[in-house]
Amino acid sequence: MNRISTSTRVLTAIAFVAAATAAPVATLADPNDVAFDQLQRIYVLGSEPPPLGSFDDLRATFALLGPSATYPPLPGSLSGVQRQREGVLYHYSFLGGLERVDDPAAAKATIGRPDRNEVDYLDTHAKTYAVVTGDAAKAMLQPNLVDELETAMNARPNGATSGSMAMTIKASTTPVQTHAFDGTGASGFLVDSSVGTTATGQCPALTAKIAVTLYVDATRTEPFVKPNSTVDVGQITKMMGSLGCKTTIEPPVPVPDPAIAHFLYYERGDVTMTLPMLPGPIQSASVLERAHVRPLTAADAGLFEIPAGFTRVDPPPPPSAPGGSTVPPPINPAAK
Repeated sequence: MNRISTSTRVLTAIAFVAAATAAPVATLADPNDVAFDQLQRIYVLGSEPPPLGSFDDLRATFALLGPSATYPPLPGSLSGVQRQREGVLYHYSFLGGLERVDDPAAAKATIGRPDRNEVDYLDTHAKTYAVVTGDAAKAMLQPNLVDELETAMNARPNGATSGSMAMTIKASTTPVQTHAFDGTGASGFLVDSSVGTTATGQCPALTAKIAVTLYVDATRTEPFVKPNSTVDVGQITKMMGSLGCKTTIEPPVPVPDPAIAHFLYYERGDVTMTLPMLPGPIQSASVLERAHVRPLTAADAGLFEIPAGFTRVDPPPPPSAPGGSTVPPPINPAAK
């Protein structure tokens, strides 16, 4: 494998590590019974995201994207990054441990039923449905972040390492002014972090700066948090080693603010990275914003059932294009 391709894979891994380190640590909790719209987009090559408060304008644009051949992924998975580059509008529903994701532009929905170990796919235009059970359903209902990251980076153990890397991480969290979403005042935080590396062999020496702005509602818990949605430091160094770089992280990852356990209304991540073999820095930005939040009750239970009059068809293949959330889930420094 040549130096450039190896470095690219390592860079991808470090992007996850750095942003995860900056993000507040999640306290695992059952989600509230709630529904909301969510817009998400990745901006590359220095493109500037729209300002905070542009939800309704963006919603009208994203709703015109047209049909998609794929079904929306359940929360906790890294699938669907390609559509995030175009911009996605999903409607999420959570009730008593059940979950549903609707893609209005694609006229498709995915229902997660942990009580049945079942995932249902709905095509609301064709009025068809498909059912996935067994191990395939379990993998979607309980996604494993480490496995998905390794798949995304094609990072499987491949023998002896081709170099080493020492990574230094600095991070700080600062409160920012409260902002109103749907009439609810959300607490704001700015998380600044930097990453520097020294390296040998094929491992790249690089620098990175990550700025994450997020607004949360402390009266609700975050429904996207799942048992395997955090990464501990030992898992990071193992993944980096499988890429060919024996990695150490100094100092130990700090314990940031636990606000990410609260319901997320808005999240923007700006990343700038520099590699010695490239003429200039690599820049990207990503935005997630939620609106039209409403509580669900037992009267909404029908959302999580197959509608009458739908015809059963063969299920689609499992998601095969892992990507990433706007900002990757946090590192769990307590895990060993």
